[in-house]
Amino acid sequence: TLEAVKLVEASLKKTITDLFKNLFSNSSTLNSRWVDATFPFTHPSWEYEIEIDGKWYELLGCGIMEHRVLENSGLNKDHIGWAFGLGLERIAMIMYGIPDIRLFWSNDSGFLSQFAFDDSTRLVQYKPISIYPQCINDLSMWMGKTIIDPSDFYDLVRAIGGDLIEQVILI
Repeated sequence: TLEAVKLVEASLKKTITDLFKNLFSNSSTLNSRWVDATFPFTHPSWEYEIEIDGKWYELLGCGIMEHRVLENSGLNKDHIGWAFGLGLERIAMIMYGIPDIRLFWSNDSGFLSQFAFDDSTRLVQYKPISIYPQCINDLSMWMGKTIIDPSDFYDLVRAIGGDLIEQVILI
């Protein structure tokens, strides 16, 4: 019935709105909107967008599931449900300040290393990497029997190379 669809729509939209309010809880205000959409397995359907710095970003598509989908799953016509599909890359772009979705398919260790950490609560802000292909150079140094603290080595490299150095690995 139309009444059932409206109740399920309200449940869907509240769930998604609450999810993103929680996810972006650092934002003082979260401007969001629902845009009518068309998807093959839901009707009615919507896209959920949020506004950041005056630009709207689509984060997901959702809707009330078509009865044929539920029936093909073995449920009878008395059931009604909703579905949504998240755009995880878009959410990560917003959360971490990543400007280009293509970076997620990059093998550049300068990009990947920024997100390699054990503490999932750590707040990370993306630091731009070179637009040019990664250039890896090996450097060998004769140290004799001198033992050097790794921190001193990294400080020395950064002092000499400055911002030209994106990543240093001591092996």
